[in-house]
Amino acid sequence: MAIEGDLKNISLTGLVQIICLERKTGELVLVRRGQEGVIFFEKGEIVHAKLDSLIGEEALFSMLSWTDGDFRITDKVTVIAKTISINWNHLLMEGMRRIDERKSEFELPPTGDMSPIFSQADIEQNTILRDDIILLIGQLEQYIPKLSDKKVTKKPSIAIELLKDMVHLVLEEAELVARVDQNVVSLRNIFVKLNERYPQARLLHIDNNRLSVQTLINLYSGWASNTSDRKHTFRQISYVMVELLEYYFSFLVNSIHLINLKDEVEETSGVLMMDLKKTLDKINF
Repeated sequence: MAIEGDLKNISLTGLVQIICLERKTGELVLVRRGQEGVIFFEKGEIVHAKLDSLIGEEALFSMLSWTDGDFRITDKVTVIAKTISINWNHLLMEGMRRIDERKSEFELPPTGDMSPIFSQADIEQNTILRDDIILLIGQLEQYIPKLSDKKVTKKPSIAIELLKDMVHLVLEEAELVARVDQNVVSLRNIFVKLNERYPQARLLHIDNNRLSVQTLINLYSGWASNTSDRKHTFRQISYVMVELLEYYFSFLVNSIHLINLKDEVEETSGVLMMDLKKTLDKINF
């Protein structure tokens, strides 16, 4: 089955990320102004690319700069040549770095917009933050297969531990960005509102702005006689963890002021959260 669309409606990097996160095998054909390129995927990894006389990584990097054109995704495709062996996340990072180098100027606010014009220092700082967050998302992606593991079905408390670790990774980045005002990333402040909607959140302890799920895990070991209560509690705790991740990602996204970089990070984190929620929905706590 083929899926077709316009790159004006979705960025190419976002499209590639979705294909990789979904671990698809197939080809992505791109057509723009008389040029036609193709990117091949195998189980979520980019393995080959071709554009005119360019092959492999250089062809991929050239296409990643496209902001318009048509695309077609086709599955059930056999990849004949394999010219790329680097992890897809690193390829996108390098591609974005090259695009940034080639740009002589960033997108500026339209006439009449009172948004500030950014200095070179602002641009560099925002670019570094964008790169750090993209790398963070790459780390968090590694948790999705772990949450899908059969071990989680046999011992659902593993999922809670994994979610806690994910929250801590994002929280660490948020703390670095906040620096001066740590109150904006304080777990205790956030839990004031969360406790109103999720009473089970009180089973989570906070120490030095970090979560402890040990009390919940200890309760789990003696909960066999009432599995419905356990399932409900674990499900609610998973919702708490997801809201924490969304809160900190929102903080990180809003810390980026260059619109093109902000949109890119927001789109990438959105794909991650969508994939995480789908995975959690399949867990029988």
